[in-house]
Amino acid sequence: MNGNNELTVLVTGSNGQLGRAMRMEAQKRLSQKINPDKRLKMLYCDVEELDITDQNAVYTYCTTFAVDIIVNCAAYTDVDKAETDVEQAYLLNETGVAHLAAVAKVLDLFLIHISTDYVFAGTATLPYSPDMPTDPGSVYGKSKLAGELAVKRSGCRSAIIRTSWLYSKWGNNFVKSIIRNAQEKTLLRVVNDQWGAPTYAPDLAFAIFELIDAPDLHQSYHIYHYANQGKITWYDFAKTIVAFSCASCKVEPITSADYPSIVKRPACSVFNLSDTEKKLKITIPHWEDSLKDYFNHRKTKIVFMGTPEFAVASLEALLQEELNIVAVVTAPDKPAGRGKQLQMSEVKKCALTHHLPLLQPDKLKDPSFIAQLQALQADLFIVVAFRMLPEVVFAMPPLRTFNVHGSLLPNYRGAAPIHWAVINGETETGVTTFFLNKEIDKGNIIDQKKVAIGKNETTGELYERLMYLGATLSVETVKNIEKGAVITHPQIHEDTTILKPAPKIYKEDTLINWDDSAEHLFNKIRGLSPFPGAYTRIKNKEGEIEIVKCFLVSISTELSKEKAGTFVSNGRDFLAVNTNDYMIFIQSLQFQGKKRLEIEQFLPGFRANNYINLFF
Repeated sequence: MNGNNELTVLVTGSNGQLGRAMRMEAQKRLSQKINPDKRLKMLYCDVEELDITDQNAVYTYCTTFAVDIIVNCAAYTDVDKAETDVEQAYLLNETGVAHLAAVAKVLDLFLIHISTDYVFAGTATLPYSPDMPTDPGSVYGKSKLAGELAVKRSGCRSAIIRTSWLYSKWGNNFVKSIIRNAQEKTLLRVVNDQWGAPTYAPDLAFAIFELIDAPDLHQSYHIYHYANQGKITWYDFAKTIVAFSCASCKVEPITSADYPSIVKRPACSVFNLSDTEKKLKITIPHWEDSLKDYFNHRKTKIVFMGTPEFAVASLEALLQEELNIVAVVTAPDKPAGRGKQLQMSEVKKCALTHHLPLLQPDKLKDPSFIAQLQALQADLFIVVAFRMLPEVVFAMPPLRTFNVHGSLLPNYRGAAPIHWAVINGETETGVTTFFLNKEIDKGNIIDQKKVAIGKNETTGELYERLMYLGATLSVETVKNIEKGAVITHPQIHEDTTILKPAPKIYKEDTLINWDDSAEHLFNKIRGLSPFPGAYTRIKNKEGEIEIVKCFLVSISTELSKEKAGTFVSNGRDFLAVNTNDYMIFIQSLQFQGKKRLEIEQFLPGFRANNYINLFF
């Protein structure tokens, strides 16, 4: 962990099933972080960004980005093709892993390497525990075992996690193949003499992060087994998938001999999971419960409405979950910048990237827009940082319309909840989902998530955390609505006069009054940083007034001795301003028409004697 208390985790093979599940789990954990002053930095690389078969590239990447932990999800996974493509299978599954382990040893990193049930012969009558003898019967299994041995030989701090029958909402896997084939065929024939347990990738990602969060388990080499609880055959699994998908296709059991294959697959790869549950202090879900979770949110048709960057995180999270976004509604393109060129919203950019149907109405009551929405026959509308909707819109979908708001309602209703929470010196805030009604931000609350505000945290930093917290809550709210598990409650407060509002911030709200307490000024400046920015004014000797924005400040322990706004500096590394109690150190500022600078960069070129020595 580096000096900034930031743990940097590199995930290789990031575009695979487990890599994408790691992204989703990381987003959840980032949004739910209790201690905002400690940060988890995630780095995701697929082969295009990092070739693990090139040891120099691995070393350079890990040193450049100060990596602390490597989670290796990269692998050659085509079991059949590996029998003829032996060199490539070993290159990725052994050589690449050996390079990661060697770099981990040299740099003292913790390596988590994902392996497979194929390292066993599959002939055991008892569930496989991590210490049982390995005896792979395929090139794929042998190459994966070779990778395990390379990790062990390296002597690096490491963990091997063996898993089986991996599936998810991403990529190609058994579950998606059965669903697709069940829709196209009337009969499926599936082997009934190979036993094991499926692994839902998000469940495995959760376990990996539990390991990441347990530094006492990072000190040595250990092997873990992970699959969902239970024991089934491929036939049983397929039959359940077809039932959950409501397909009319029949599933017929066959033997392995009826299914010709060049690869001898394990007849039994059931894992003993007790050591994993004990060490990671987790309860592994049963395979049927996880399969239900996979199916729970597949069919709901959703229209997403939003405009700025804050909304993009929620849209991306919904898409990562493969929820059915049938259209995106955002603001029309608007002229911006010096050239007044038309600029599209951040949500529009995201929608175009994902090839989503896009609506950009000028007026939300326009009959043509209403007709377009109705034609979509959507079940649910989701609103994140968008305009106030008329009732004809928000009342349209059968599952209603919910909004994601950046505060703990009923406090901070309005356009700038994050800014005002910081400006007011709050120590806690969060996000709320609620069903829309005719009153702004006053609908029944569905769910809330709380987060602490760091004592030095700016609105920009809090904005990013709440953006991801809102994304997580968006997904959870959709799932609960689909399950019928939502219990709402009205926004009731005994004394509405003490509720804190969050109105739109205007320029006059951003002027610094130095004749205020240092604490109020500190909160105001960080609450307006980086946008729109708190500003002060300074007059030069020619009588011209210049605007100065202040982005970062700190409170001195020294009491002010001069008139509020008067500043003192040593010309090198500090600029202190008098207030009505304690002095304030300015750490980052920007003169009008100039670049934002840290105070150490700014002071050498600043000529204080050219100005009247006062901010006002």
